[in-house]
Amino acid sequence: MAKENKRMRHPCQIEVKVRPDGIIPKEGKRVREVSAAFYSNEHTKENAVLVGKQLDQRRDGMKLHQIGKGSISYIMDCQSSKALESLMSDYSSGSLHRMVKSTFMSDRLLDEIGALYLSLGTSIDHTEYLLCQEELADTEGEKIYHLSVDEIEEMNQKIESEIPAQMANVTVKQAEIRQKARDRDILRGMSVEEDKARASELDELMNEWIQIKEQLQQLNDTHSDLVFDRREFTQNVGAIVDEVDIPLEIKQELMAAFLKFLPVGTDKTNKPGQKLVIEGDLLMEYVENTILDFNIPTETKEDMKERFRMMIKKKSGKSTVTESLAAKQEI
Repeated sequence: MAKENKRMRHPCQIEVKVRPDGIIPKEGKRVREVSAAFYSNEHTKENAVLVGKQLDQRRDGMKLHQIGKGSISYIMDCQSSKALESLMSDYSSGSLHRMVKSTFMSDRLLDEIGALYLSLGTSIDHTEYLLCQEELADTEGEKIYHLSVDEIEEMNQKIESEIPAQMANVTVKQAEIRQKARDRDILRGMSVEEDKARASELDELMNEWIQIKEQLQQLNDTHSDLVFDRREFTQNVGAIVDEVDIPLEIKQELMAAFLKFLPVGTDKTNKPGQKLVIEGDLLMEYVENTILDFNIPTETKEDMKERFRMMIKKKSGKSTVTESLAAKQEI
């Protein structure tokens, strides 16, 4: 990958960077080779332009300035505080990252660059955000109170908890924000329309979570088996192995061991269309037996077990059949 040149920043500009933050290469490949292949790949270049067009078109008052060389970098000219906060809202909620991931990632790209697994990171420098915020406030001749990136992320994490906890946490957070507003003498700048919009957004969010909880309950009542196709299972397990802090060679050995869970056809071959159908408790038993003989720290093994439990919960709506039954008895 070419060395990234430091840019000269102009007022009211903010940079969005996209780069790989997790790579598991195929056998015979190195991480550095896969990273270089990613940046030089024609589909990567085409998708980089496509993401830039989406950033340019999806919000008012913001336009694409350039795509950096040697890395994927977007310099946005923010023409209003509203445009800046729209970008930061998408960033803190994960919407921006999901758009980038869905545009860039494909099975074809993984095959061409020689990767078994690849994850992308999307980042915005918080210091540059605060500087841009101040520059826009001076330009517009008014002082506007904005949530920081840390406050936005903390609020999102609280909302993702159980619904009763969400209601309490959001209420507390609203009280904290209003108190800060009073202390900084900016409550007068909050319009009635903004308050109504926030209340409406909160109501929509709560309704969505209620629907999700009902769907998860239906899954608990009707399903026990997990069904993976070969690529889905490989990508999920690759993400788990990528997250743990162990040497790359051990990661590769673990991946090879976990892929033995997948079925083999009567002709002793692995076919893309084959399915792994397994009950959650049985999969956890296989995982525990597989990592037992690996020479890795106990805390790392426990971390991997927990990540597999989270994968099972995400797939079926419950950690295991045993835990699901226990939860029903408590209800």
